[in-house]
Amino acid sequence: MDKVDDSGGNVNELKNFWQEQKAFQLAMTKFNLQVETDKAQAQSRNRVADAVGQSGR
Repeated sequence: MDKVDDSGGNVNELKNFWQEQKAFQLAMTKFNLQVETDKAQAQSRNRVADAVGQSGR
């Protein structure tokens, strides 16, 4: 029975693939958080604008 050689191309490719997937998912998560933060800031600005507008009437 031969010893399994895990230094070959396939295993390394698989490891690299998973690292890329992980990096991609982290980047997407960060991007989605940024989008949510931008949305929340826009909503709070709208609320402030509404409050200011109503107090001026």
